[in-house]
Amino acid sequence: MNQQPNIVQVRNGSPRSRSRSVSRSRSRSASPSAEREPRGNSYYLPDKSPTNGEELAAKMGLRHLEKCGVAPTLREMTALPLGPVTGELLTKLVKQLEETRGDSVALDEPLAIDALAAEAGPATMPLPLLCNLMMEVLDEGSTLPDVRASTPGNKVMQKKLEKLSFKVTLGELSDAAEGDTHKMLMQLAEAVGNKYPELSLETPIDLNVLAAETGPEMPAIQLGCLILYVKGDRFP
Repeated sequence: MNQQPNIVQVRNGSPRSRSRSVSRSRSRSASPSAEREPRGNSYYLPDKSPTNGEELAAKMGLRHLEKCGVAPTLREMTALPLGPVTGELLTKLVKQLEETRGDSVALDEPLAIDALAAEAGPATMPLPLLCNLMMEVLDEGSTLPDVRASTPGNKVMQKKLEKLSFKVTLGELSDAAEGDTHKMLMQLAEAVGNKYPELSLETPIDLNVLAAETGPEMPAIQLGCLILYVKGDRFP
């Protein structure tokens, strides 16, 4: 199974979506417990609420999957190794979608990700869990590359990013990333989002904030390439 951001570790919750500019300062603490499925199941719900970073990574992942044209069917989703709790949450999500649109969901009907995401929440399925299911339906069959964050090139790029003064949004980076790079970007978004609760995909962020979270999950070189693509006219 592909390595993915830790977005499946969730309980029902709703994300925040403020859009202030972020620079390095605050931190956030952990949250209370939740019901979980048996540990042998691929989709268990650990003993905590979803963090802001997990919610942010889920939004980024769903945005990317929608951009890639992913439209899962109910048959594909129910064919995954769902446990009793996850299966019940999926049933609630589909029923809510049917109520919203006023007709039933056919077994082999392609479903728009934005329509499913719109129904995710405390009464149905947590957004991070929905994202994880969608990524399993896609199952690109790739793994994250082994890029060592300790190489000289990464250190040089990290220092360069820390010195640059302009800002970028995670949404801009998400739209530029593909494949394994996008998976690494989701891990970076989760780490940054856990430190800054006000962060959204459209929040302008100082580059030094992003550079501080680079490492094995998202090497500075990969981040620098994305920023060069998005902000090439301002990248020296």
